Amino acid sequence: MQYIKYLLTLFSISIQAEVAQLQTKQDISKIRYISSDGKFTYYQKNSGELQLSTNYNFTTLLKKPKLTQYNLFTSPKESVLIIEAIEQYYSNQGLRKNNTVYTSAVGEQEKIEKIGNGRSPKLHLDDNWISFYQPQKGNIVFHNLSAKIPSKKITLTNKINPYFIPTVGMITPNDIIYTDLNLKGLSALIQYSFIEKKFSTIYKAKSPGTKIEFCRYQNKLIVGEFPHSGVESKSSIRVIPLFKNKNYQNQSVIYTNDLNDIGNMVCKKNKVFFIRTNEYHPQINKGDTDIYSLDIESKKIKRQTNFKNVTQIIPMGNLILTVEKGKYYIVEGNQKLINDQIKEDN
Repeated sequence: MQYIKYLLTLFSISIQAEVAQLQTKQDISKIRYISSDGKFTYYQKNSGELQLSTNYNFTTLLKKPKLTQYNLFTSPKESVLIIEAIEQYYSNQGLRKNNTVYTSAVGEQEKIEKIGNGRSPKLHLDDNWISFYQPQKGNIVFHNLSAKIPSKKITLTNKINPYFIPTVGMITPNDIIYTDLNLKGLSALIQYSFIEKKFSTIYKAKSPGTKIEFCRYQNKLIVGEFPHSGVESKSSIRVIPLFKNKNYQNQSVIYTNDLNDIGNMVCKKNKVFFIRTNEYHPQINKGDTDIYSLDIESKKIKRQTNFKNVTQIIPMGNLILTVEKGKYYIVEGNQKLINDQIKEDN
């Protein structure tokens, strides 16, 4: 069998030892979140309940219609928990459907606040802000969690791809960064100032058919551009300083690959984790994919998994997980985390 192989000449690669499996007594598919210290476990039941387990005590936090799906998110700070309740999950999985978004303190057993309706919620600025996307209107909404001030919103330019989901970040309460699509289908990374009501283009894709992702490291943006399947374009990751960088002209590429990486970047301290394609097999139109970490300072990349079929990176607080054949593995974080506080679902 003939392979198209990628030869990496500019960046050194090292190989990581085997990753540990996340072990639980409950069906892993029902667990929605485990705190990095193992004290708090959130899981859903087929009855539509979201429950919290701590010190062998169980509390029902939300009760929705049967088979409601819950997505839970935190930041590495693990102070605020986002709950996204997806009703009619198995009968209506439309990507343009708004879900109900709630917040609560991690470990809180009583107080849960409804924030709004949307999808893809995310915490910002030391967990003081939350954003979520409303696909039908094309709005990104920004809501302050620590002060009673009006929410802010911005509307995407994208009119050609109804399934596009933007990546969103906040530099300050008045300056945001997000991805968008123009009328030609080109992805772009945009900065917007609510005070100046001014847009600035930070980075624009060279051709249609690529997706832009970003995360923040100190005062720098780590920007990845990854081609969709079938698009002939290189994958790349670059560093763009946020400040003292007129028109964002100062950019440095720290990684490239001639093959189509999946991406799905997650930044943690000085590393960015992403799904890289190692080899492409044209006979079956499929690549070998695994999670790699890229050191932002040294530009060294390290192979974190050896499954050859990775499609997901799952950030969970201070943990980074992945899935292989129905089992969850800890790529980064407490490798000895074993949860035994969970009772079986009824």
